[in-house]
Amino acid sequence: TRANYEINDHFNAFIEGTYASTKTTTELEPFPLDSSGNNGIFPATGGRFAIEGFSRNPATGAQVLTVNPLVPAAIVAAATDTNNDGFRDIGFTRRLSDFGNRGATADRDTFRIVGGLTGAINDRLNYEAYYTYGQTRESQLSNGQVNLLNFRNALDVVQDVFDLNGNGSTTDAICRDQNARAQGCVPADVFNGAGKLSPAAVQYIRAPSTLTSFTRQSVAGANISGSVTDLPAGPLGVSVGGEYRREYSEQIFDALTNAGLNGGNALQNTKGSFDVYEGYGEVVVPIFKDQAFAKQLDLRAAGRVSHYSTVGTVYSYNYGLEYAPVSDIRFRVIRAQSTRAPNIGELFGGSGQTFPTGIVDPCVGVTLVSTTAQSANCRAAAGVLANINSNISVANPNGRFTLNQADVQGISGLNTSNPNLGEERGRSWTAGVVINPKSISFLRNFAFTVDYFDIKIAKAITSLPRNFILQQCYVQSDPTFCQFITRRAAAAGANSAGSLSFVNSTSNNSGGIRTSGLDVTGTFHEDLSNWGLDGDLTARVAWTYVFKGYTIPLPGAARDEFNREVGASRNKVTGNLGYKLGNASVSFTGRYIGPAYLDDQFSGYAPGSPEASQFYRIGSKIYTDMQVQFTPGDHIEVYVGADNLFNTSPPPVISGLPGDVTGTETDAGTYDAIGRRFYAGARIKF
Repeated sequence: TRANYEINDHFNAFIEGTYASTKTTTELEPFPLDSSGNNGIFPATGGRFAIEGFSRNPATGAQVLTVNPLVPAAIVAAATDTNNDGFRDIGFTRRLSDFGNRGATADRDTFRIVGGLTGAINDRLNYEAYYTYGQTRESQLSNGQVNLLNFRNALDVVQDVFDLNGNGSTTDAICRDQNARAQGCVPADVFNGAGKLSPAAVQYIRAPSTLTSFTRQSVAGANISGSVTDLPAGPLGVSVGGEYRREYSEQIFDALTNAGLNGGNALQNTKGSFDVYEGYGEVVVPIFKDQAFAKQLDLRAAGRVSHYSTVGTVYSYNYGLEYAPVSDIRFRVIRAQSTRAPNIGELFGGSGQTFPTGIVDPCVGVTLVSTTAQSANCRAAAGVLANINSNISVANPNGRFTLNQADVQGISGLNTSNPNLGEERGRSWTAGVVINPKSISFLRNFAFTVDYFDIKIAKAITSLPRNFILQQCYVQSDPTFCQFITRRAAAAGANSAGSLSFVNSTSNNSGGIRTSGLDVTGTFHEDLSNWGLDGDLTARVAWTYVFKGYTIPLPGAARDEFNREVGASRNKVTGNLGYKLGNASVSFTGRYIGPAYLDDQFSGYAPGSPEASQFYRIGSKIYTDMQVQFTPGDHIEVYVGADNLFNTSPPPVISGLPGDVTGTETDAGTYDAIGRRFYAGARIKF
């Protein structure tokens, strides 16, 4: 809603409000659970748990050793005591179909209100003063996961030989722990196939998870804009103003999620705020107008000073020229410095567990007699040395550090924020030309733009790449980075001794990011009546070509090239073709994503090299969308459309490869992982 009240020529009061409410429901396959692993039920014992235990007679104190009566005899006979505690033990992997599909329901409400005054100071200058408040609140309830503590108790089962539950039977299966029984523990049967968990056991083990988030922003500001005087080439335009902004955000998970005890990733809470005072000014100075070889020449400049409660005072500015020698051609060049202070998540975000892909362990292949410093650093880990020794054979007397598939896919890690982050500072050059040849009859409906950009970001806020951390620790012998790495001291479940368990990463001000390239755009519009046909035809093509792109993980570190890697193809093209006839229109949009290569930190080969082209290249893709619109009147519009019209499949970027998004087997941020889909809707104006 919006309302205006014109008090007089100099004061116009306005207020506007927006409210939006959405509810989404998602569903996916049942939860996969492993008794071992970083998120398993028994990570400390490699996923093994006892299937034997003592039952104690509360009257006499006598103890009897019994076997879990739920375990089939064949499994009991095959089980051994692997941890020397006197009890046979086993482990398992299971898809929890007994709990049904996983899913979540999320409710989100967004509210925003703005009020202020606008008006004319005089016939040259206008002003605006405003205040805005907005907030978003979300609550999410998820299901299908488990309480690992309860699951442990439900697996620690003995035969009730002393009738502790008082039902008259001494053959029942009961939870061994007395406190767990008092809290409602029900034995879990995971040994006899799908669907054997009783409803009561499922209810005891089930662990719904919750997430609530709240974001709030308040802004107050005022500005004056217009012209202060007339120069020979036109009015001298100015704009000055100031603003105060305060932001607050929080994200709260349930206690089991905080502790990583629901079988999923451990996620910590986020809470933080900051405020900023800003002042800014802008000027446009016309230098020439309607002169020979100078249809127009303008100088532009702007500056902003900001004081953040988190990083202090920062400065931004830009200056440039716009030059039109004739009305059909316009040149522009801009030099700019921009700054970005870290946001609440980067400063105050709680640590979040992840399972990164594309990790390359520098210790693979190390033997007992490898002589490099890298080899010595690897062998210093007891688990790595045990792994090498376990692979000694007649054919390989010096052993070798090796990994299995579970080791490669079982690497976890925490992503952490950094309250000591500083601001990013970017400097850029952009130069371009706009050509609209109206004076040439057969080209009058065309417009072309070509822009060159060169952007350097100093102290860019990034997460330390995990492969960089491993290289610095083992290859460069820098112990600062070794603190982020945890290896398994011994074999655990399906994981080998010495395999990577955790590789953590934190946000930092890196050595920088740089990219440069070209943006080329062409547009066309034609009234087909000029050709004796009905309707209007429009077309637009935009092409981006990247010359270079790299990051520097830390000041002084070597460049890490990302140009032409997955998610950063050198060539990207977007095209649109539309036709309108009366109240109906149809449009097609095509997107071309050029070929790319897997991260060179993973493959070891530069993008475009013969080796990378042979083994690590991902081909180009074209996606096509379509929409049909019909406007039967001034107040209603109806539309139908299809995204990915030809059902183009994404290129495979499978689990374990850099760029893979879990559950999609591709880089879902770049390629369409869903396939063809349709939609329909209507817009109504009152």
